[in-house]
Amino acid sequence: MKKYCFFIFTVCLFIINKTDANNLTTAFPKPSHSKIYKSSQGQFEVGDKDLGTMNWLDARKACMEVGKGWRLPTKEELNLIYFNKNKMGVFVKDNYWSDDEGYSFDVAWCQNFDTGEQNSFPKINKNQTRPVRSINQ
Repeated sequence: MKKYCFFIFTVCLFIINKTDANNLTTAFPKPSHSKIYKSSQGQFEVGDKDLGTMNWLDARKACMEVGKGWRLPTKEELNLIYFNKNKMGVFVKDNYWSDDEGYSFDVAWCQNFDTGEQNSFPKINKNQTRPVRSINQ
């Protein structure tokens, strides 16, 4: 009986090791925490995680690399995200980039997710990045 149980156990281990890992991940997809909001420019979806801390140009590029239509949020969208942040998962108490440039060519607007203040910062600063994309209506 012990040999029979050992044989079954060995066969099960062999099958598990030969299983395609991609099939397991598609059978149990990672839940998405993205949310949809409406601004004066229309509806937009907010990504479910930050892309990291980076300068403004790298932040714009990183958002576009997420996929078709992903971008940095506008000042207005970022403000809506801030006021709904508790419904959306984890946000760092730090500045987040917006796509809106400031009053000169070398600054862009950010929103502080601790205080809620919006300020312009030099584009070379490193701030948090959260992508959004517009939803066609």
